[in-house]
Amino acid sequence: VRMGEERLRFFGVFDGHDSKDRVNSSHVAHHVCNTLPRRLFDTVTNPTVCNLDKEVEVMEAIKTVVLHLDREMYESEQFHAGTCCTALLIDDKRHVMYPINLGDSRTILFCYPSQHILFVTKDHDWESEIESARARAAGASIRYGRMNYGLNVSRTFGDFACKFSLSQKYDAENGAVCALPTITPFTIPQDEQVY
Repeated sequence: VRMGEERLRFFGVFDGHDSKDRVNSSHVAHHVCNTLPRRLFDTVTNPTVCNLDKEVEVMEAIKTVVLHLDREMYESEQFHAGTCCTALLIDDKRHVMYPINLGDSRTILFCYPSQHILFVTKDHDWESEIESARARAAGASIRYGRMNYGLNVSRTFGDFACKFSLSQKYDAENGAVCALPTITPFTIPQDEQVY
């Protein structure tokens, strides 16, 4: 999706899970795919919310959009299942990429003509001590690479029954499973094309 007078581009993969019918409009993946690009564009291009020339502000805006969208779906009680997400928000004016990652869908960026791998997202799973510690602090158990013998990813959109903490039924930031994305901005190297 190209947005903002051709300054911004968005690419995303939404890997829905936990449902037999993955194309149903009430599936989290379907809603996120249809909603997230426009919400990101509207937020990061709003000068009262975000200055596109400041990476820290863009990263905060992305996090806010992701967390708000997840909470909105939870509160509506009409969406089910969950989805991992790997996406790129690209600012062509500043030559900056913002990889956005939730779960175990993976982005690998390759440079040409230098032919080297520029960036690879890191999966959010229970092998990470940070992820496991957060889940245990929320009251979950991790066994055989899965939380409470179920979900094997530690960050997602949806999966609302897994986003509990000791004090809250739903906690998208500090719950056993969370919706806080990893965002790793970087400048596109000069004289390179990135694939």
